[in-house]
Amino acid sequence: MRTYLESYLNLGFMEGTDKTRPECVICREKLANDSMKPCKMKRHQQTMHPETVGRDRDFFIKKQQLAKANKPMDIRTAFVRAGSDVQKATEASFECALLIAKAKKPHNIGEQLIKPACIKMVEKLCGPQVAEKLKTVPLSNNTVKDRIDKMASNCELQLLEKLGKGPFAIQLDETTTVADEAVLIVYVQYIDGKI
Repeated sequence: MRTYLESYLNLGFMEGTDKTRPECVICREKLANDSMKPCKMKRHQQTMHPETVGRDRDFFIKKQQLAKANKPMDIRTAFVRAGSDVQKATEASFECALLIAKAKKPHNIGEQLIKPACIKMVEKLCGPQVAEKLKTVPLSNNTVKDRIDKMASNCELQLLEKLGKGPFAIQLDETTTVADEAVLIVYVQYIDGKI
């Protein structure tokens, strides 16, 4: 059984989590234990990552630190990280649905224009990895409609809750449209917070 040597970092390999196999700091591929020979590591580097041949040790140290920072320590942190990404994508979807509703645009504009435009901008500014995260934000026509409906019902519940706490005044106004359809408008006045 071969053991990891610090000099292997010069070839772009760090010690794997299982302590028996080397792990590439670029592509995170784990080689077999018998591949823990400089000639086999050099061959991986030359065939898979030719742009890294001849790079100094500091380059690989930075890649190693980045790989360790992005690597979940155990299965629990992996699920927490995945759950937080899903939660952030859902929050972003609600924010975008709110903007679509405020702009009074069709619901499918999120899927047809906003999301592709955001992905293109993020690819140019931040790189393809960040753009992949952006692709997880749900902005389909039905999703935007559901988000707007949920926000509207939440606003209604908040209003009912505030009206149930104290005094309020109601004013009714009836008007007609150009097509002689009756429209009833209800104005509610209430005190929110301290006077």
